[in-house]
Amino acid sequence: MAFAIFRARQSETQRPPAKEEEWFSNGFKQIWESGIYISKTDAKRTHASELLEDDGLRLMKYDEVLKEMSRRPNFRKALEGKLFHIDGAGSIAGYGIFDGRDGMPVPDYYTFNDKAELTKGHGDIWKTVQIYRGRHPLAFYVPMEHAVSHIGANFIIYANQTPSQVLSVVVGVKKEARKEPEQAEEEGSIFGSMLRVA
Repeated sequence: MAFAIFRARQSETQRPPAKEEEWFSNGFKQIWESGIYISKTDAKRTHASELLEDDGLRLMKYDEVLKEMSRRPNFRKALEGKLFHIDGAGSIAGYGIFDGRDGMPVPDYYTFNDKAELTKGHGDIWKTVQIYRGRHPLAFYVPMEHAVSHIGANFIIYANQTPSQVLSVVVGVKKEARKEPEQAEEEGSIFGSMLRVA
């Protein structure tokens, strides 16, 4: 009798995980029930894309990341100090804007609102984004909180780093998730112009 009760209780605790919490073959884990998944895997762009593809995930777009950062403080905390690939690439017109000091690139500053719309110039430091122009695939960096005031921005988007660079983590969302057609159309024209070199 006691054994039967033990078996019944054991079966209750060994229920299969909910679909959103399934184990991924590449070790992806969901961040704060956000529908965003992170793997502590250092990977080049191509390898990151393969890892995501294997598990039915895709790279996030810049506006998706910014929206989540503005809505969920815990999301920023989970990615603090991390650099990861996002969907898209900079202009093919050039590598970036340089100030002549040993080839160090000079960033542009943008501020985003709760809809992740970017406007040129500095604003609230916690909603300010540095953008390094270039022709390479995009990478997103979340500085440590104590460094934000020194950097002058809460987030950095790079388009001037080669795809072969190994980044600190792989981040993605499910392929069918977070599709916003109206933003996808605008993204190519608006964000592309920000990265283009004059």
